[in-house]
Amino acid sequence: MSTPIRAKFIEHMEFLGLAKQTQRSYINGVKGLAKYHNQSPENSARFADLKSPLDFLEPEKEDNNAKK
Repeated sequence: MSTPIRAKFIEHMEFLGLAKQTQRSYINGVKGLAKYHNQSPENSARFADLKSPLDFLEPEKEDNNAKK
């Protein structure tokens, strides 16, 4: 079962075109921070800025010249 904040985080990463492995890495990073601080991201102000680094990323563009 996914929490609303996790679903929103995943939705944002998918919008940016991040690879599934990258998404898993980011989610595992957030889980590690939550465990370290012993708080859920939903209940902690410490996690309020976690999305900010993603704001600097742009969606990946398809390379029409790539060989298939």
